[in-house]
Amino acid sequence: MGEYVGERKVRFVEDVIGPQAQEEIRKLKVGEILVLDNLRLCSEENIEASAEKLLKTIFVQRLSPLMDIYVNDAFATAHRSQASLVAFPEIVLGIAGKTMEKELKILDTILKKPKRPCLYLLSGAKVKDRIKVVEYVLKTGNADKILVGGLLAEIFLKAKGYKLGVVNEEKLKKYSDLLDKAKTLLETYKDKIVLPKDLALNKNGERLEVSLENTPFENKISDLGSATVELYSNLIKDAGLIVAAGPPGIFETKPFDWATKKLLEAMVESKAYKILGGGHLGGAAEILGLKEKFNHISTGGGAMLTYLSGQKLPAVEALKRSAKKFKKNP
Repeated sequence: MGEYVGERKVRFVEDVIGPQAQEEIRKLKVGEILVLDNLRLCSEENIEASAEKLLKTIFVQRLSPLMDIYVNDAFATAHRSQASLVAFPEIVLGIAGKTMEKELKILDTILKKPKRPCLYLLSGAKVKDRIKVVEYVLKTGNADKILVGGLLAEIFLKAKGYKLGVVNEEKLKKYSDLLDKAKTLLETYKDKIVLPKDLALNKNGERLEVSLENTPFENKISDLGSATVELYSNLIKDAGLIVAAGPPGIFETKPFDWATKKLLEAMVESKAYKILGGGHLGGAAEILGLKEKFNHISTGGGAMLTYLSGQKLPAVEALKRSAKKFKKNP
């Protein structure tokens, strides 16, 4: 942190709510910065609950008297309802930091005034979050096309009636509720959800591309195939807004990083406004040297998906309540 704050004095204390932390906070002079240890070392910080319940924790009761104002700049955790996120703004004025403010402004624009055509490329392992996004942005008309990859693509393909083979369908058994939801979405928005035309299988570490006409598969699905990448790239080329979250293949393992690379390159070449979710896809863009060519890379994949699915972010709602409360009672 010292690299970013110039000549300001930055200190670290290996404590969170104990006597040492409290003493160091009281000793702070104007302009000085104190970094506490990881808040999650306190068990109470790992509790998901209402602000009313979290106000009763020792964590909040010990630290809140030492505060004059609360600033939340951790957008990546905004989808959680934990003590440091929702309780403190009930006691002192809470405001959003610059990063939080930027994230919310961009996401509000996506939902309220998306450039057209608006395209979502959704992949990755957190399929429950992504299904909610698919449902919400299609229901509200915010998305024109949804392109799917990774496990999400497998769920939609299975819902469509494709037999993906025992090695692939075994892991889908725990997603029976999502399969039903995917089937409904395909029936309702059949022209808006774009499914893969082919896939890449892992055959003894080698990449084997197969058409969906050749199901069931004997090997594990590990990436999108070249025909699908071409289809998706053509849609990306003509998009006005692209929102992407999650790598469409097993990016950590070559040669199953191919589709991720190609689709990131296609996004960069597009004149669309380009947004990536945090996490693996943002990391992939950085590894490939493409990070600076995107208009925005979110600092929080989970929080971004929660917001884009129309759900409220507990930490943001806490700031809103705080603003109303302390505006009336300064």
